[in-house]
Amino acid sequence: MNMKQILLYLFSFLMVSTGLFAQSPIRIEPADYQGAFAVNLEETPLLQDPTVTITNTTDSTLALRWELFNLDKPNAWESQVCDPNECYLPIVRSNIDDDLGIDAPVMLEPDSSVKISIYITPNETIGTGKFALDFSLASDPATVIDMATFEVEITSSVVNTFETIRKQDIRVFPNPATDYFELMNSEAIDRVILFNLVGRQVGTFLAFPGKQYDISDLPSGTYMVVLVNERFGTIRTMRLVKRSFRP
Repeated sequence: MNMKQILLYLFSFLMVSTGLFAQSPIRIEPADYQGAFAVNLEETPLLQDPTVTITNTTDSTLALRWELFNLDKPNAWESQVCDPNECYLPIVRSNIDDDLGIDAPVMLEPDSSVKISIYITPNETIGTGKFALDFSLASDPATVIDMATFEVEITSSVVNTFETIRKQDIRVFPNPATDYFELMNSEAIDRVILFNLVGRQVGTFLAFPGKQYDISDLPSGTYMVVLVNERFGTIRTMRLVKRSFRP
């Protein structure tokens, strides 16, 4: 947000908060939105819940202009607006913008309501963001008639960190093994790599819970089982004894 936008926002906030504007012709619910979301950051490309309802409280049809301000947010976050006309790209800051060739006021009949949402793209980044939507009449875009503020906190619902994974009770069984081995509590493991005692890689497997890892073609001996998480790297190295079956 450039200095001109900051000054405009501060001026608008001052005018609204001190009651210098006439009574607003619209009602915003909630006017001060606050929300907290725990999400899987790797699987949440867009977050759509910061939504407000705009109601026309007059006897006339209104043509509304909105403008989105990013007051404070993580640099990686992107924000965009969806109104009844369009879901706009993040580059669009207003539904009436001569520079972008956009002229799409939100038309609001008397006593009718519309919903306007902010979509947030967290880009795998947690944090708190503060946003504002200023509303004006399309016929007088410089005069802010009302505003909605949004405070959104995004946290990760995935508790896997290097320390939490490392502390899990991951076990290799059976050990000694004959034809195969399995892993207990291996949900966070993505790959299993086997090395012999001279450091030569003798096997690699994609990991998933309940899988049996075939070692029937390996000679008897002691092996190192390296457990790998794609995000954090090697989590643990464990010993496995292979014994040939004898009746």
